[in-house]
Amino acid sequence: MESQLSLMVEELFQHASEQTVIFNCAGKIQFMNDKMVDTLQQLNLQSSFSELTEQNNEKWHSFIQTMTQDISARAIFYLSDASNEKVIMELSGYYLKEKQLIFSRAQFTVIPQKLSTTDREIQLMNSLPHGVILATLNGKIISTNSQSLQLLGFEVGQLERRSYELLFEHCYYEPEMIVHYYRMIALNDLATIVVKRVCSDGHVNYLSIASKIDEALGILVTTITDQTEQMRLLETINHQKALSVIGKNAASIVHEIRNPMTSIQGFIQMIKENLEEQASPYFEIVESELQRIDEMLVEILTLSKPSSYEAQMLDIKDVVEQAITLFQLKALELNTSIIFEYDEQASYKIKGNNNRLKQMLINLLKNAIEAVDSNGHILIQLVYQDPTTLRLIVEDRGRGMSSEQMEKAFHSFYTTKSTGTGLGLLLVQAVVEEHNGEIKLESTEGVGTRFIIDFPINMYDFNEMMTSNTMYLSEKQQNYI
Repeated sequence: MESQLSLMVEELFQHASEQTVIFNCAGKIQFMNDKMVDTLQQLNLQSSFSELTEQNNEKWHSFIQTMTQDISARAIFYLSDASNEKVIMELSGYYLKEKQLIFSRAQFTVIPQKLSTTDREIQLMNSLPHGVILATLNGKIISTNSQSLQLLGFEVGQLERRSYELLFEHCYYEPEMIVHYYRMIALNDLATIVVKRVCSDGHVNYLSIASKIDEALGILVTTITDQTEQMRLLETINHQKALSVIGKNAASIVHEIRNPMTSIQGFIQMIKENLEEQASPYFEIVESELQRIDEMLVEILTLSKPSSYEAQMLDIKDVVEQAITLFQLKALELNTSIIFEYDEQASYKIKGNNNRLKQMLINLLKNAIEAVDSNGHILIQLVYQDPTTLRLIVEDRGRGMSSEQMEKAFHSFYTTKSTGTGLGLLLVQAVVEEHNGEIKLESTEGVGTRFIIDFPINMYDFNEMMTSNTMYLSEKQQNYI
């Protein structure tokens, strides 16, 4: 083999730890180190490799052309040994223009003949309800089905022949869990881990990944299952348990806290009256904090009360107007407008409790006011979705929420406000459920937040209460939905 390299350079590549091969610009082999030669001999790939480097191979010619144009390149080639087993060869190289030579490193992955997937086997994998990934024991992915690509957010061909670690690239997990996962694989035991993945649309999915080495095939078999619904159900159960603990102990806890609070408030008032004026602001802060604690206790008591209440037919439009009146002064201070849109020809009667519905609206408006800056905008709408559903919308053009904040919005004691209790939305949710309604939260960071509440209406009551044939809002109002 004729060489254009000096003895010094040849000696350097001869002792390289990787399989090294050097080509000229025509794609002809100029030099291979001993490690490359030994690998080709051990895998019985000499003839297949020689056929590949012939110039009439289009893929090989494209690789050489890309290398000389872009300085560096990477390509995947399939070689076959004497037993017709497939071997993946990954070539990555660098073009040295001064020498007109291409320096390349080669990596080989053997795919056992019994793993060469046919179209029928691929169809079988795609028919499975969960994701399946096959990988070699040295960490190269051999095959994937469509479900695994969908769950992990990859396109067809993005995983094959890549490192197994790519599975976790866009996932979140506890570091000690991933260490345990790989340890179990090393011990040839079943390895499992649950990871969290944020999708491109902002939704959070939970994936259960289970892996086991198949000794007969000499591969790592991995299954991926969507556990999102199960995880959310578990969170709901834990949430309900927390509420149950609050409900069972709220009355006694509030009573025990309020007793010393009453004494503290009384003594502070006495001390404040006998202090110099400059010390007064500090006591005002103490009093405001005590007031905040008292408000939190009231909310806890409200949540812990039984859900039974006196219900009667009422016009929810009147309840909305009562709640708006309470916040008009605050809105004026912030130069914020509260707009209430409804069809003046329609009646908006539902069967419910005035006080509970007003509490719900007060909490939603309070959140909206706090979310918008000055010159803000808050929109409240009433609209009939259909003859059996009345929709209430409370929307602000405020700071909005992240996907994580939306996920935890209805959790007990979760708040993003320094003075918040984390119980307001729990009360809103409780009132909606008491009225057999459904609540939905929509939010975009930097854009705003929208609460959509649907109240069911008895068809007979609907026909009785409608004062005209107008059941829907104007076109302008519908554009907000």
